[in-house]
Amino acid sequence: MIRSKHITGSTLVDEPDLEPVDRVPYVAVIAGRSTGVRVALAADDVTVGRGSGCTLVLVDPSVSRRHAQLVRSPLGVLALVDLRSSNGCFVNGRRVEHSTLHDGDIITFGTTARARVGFATPDEAAGLKAHSDGPLLTERQLEVATHMVRGLGNATIAAALGISRRTVTTHVDGIFERLGVSSRLELLRLLLGHHEIS
Repeated sequence: MIRSKHITGSTLVDEPDLEPVDRVPYVAVIAGRSTGVRVALAADDVTVGRGSGCTLVLVDPSVSRRHAQLVRSPLGVLALVDLRSSNGCFVNGRRVEHSTLHDGDIITFGTTARARVGFATPDEAAGLKAHSDGPLLTERQLEVATHMVRGLGNATIAAALGISRRTVTTHVDGIFERLGVSSRLELLRLLLGHHEIS
């Protein structure tokens, strides 16, 4: 890290610790359901959350849909900004609304999703993803989809999983949206990898 000072009037002012501008920040998820995901923060503004539109998708019930932003200044300063998440952001165990991040810092999103901050050379960063896709379906959506392709109706699925029919309908809608299908037959074709079923 570079520690810089400049003079303002007659006062010597400390600048924040800066990472070299040619280094690419990344986060490596080290705890939670998305453990193992490593994402290069190539853009100056990266969103983190449970929502599919986020750059870094963390599948964790304690993570908000749009939980936080990671922002990088032109000088190389990386900062975390909490986007009014329900369960907060923590840097090295301390709850923060915003914080400058350094190599090796541990960010906790919500209660269990943790990521380590790092800085890589451009060559090292080339091997990292520019975003995480997250899993295609949540665990519950996968359970519902499995029952659907077995030919079970919503009422039977609800009874089998111990959830309401309305909840099953919500999951079915989510499955269709995530997978880009509009019927159970299309879902079956997609999951079986066939274009036609006789």
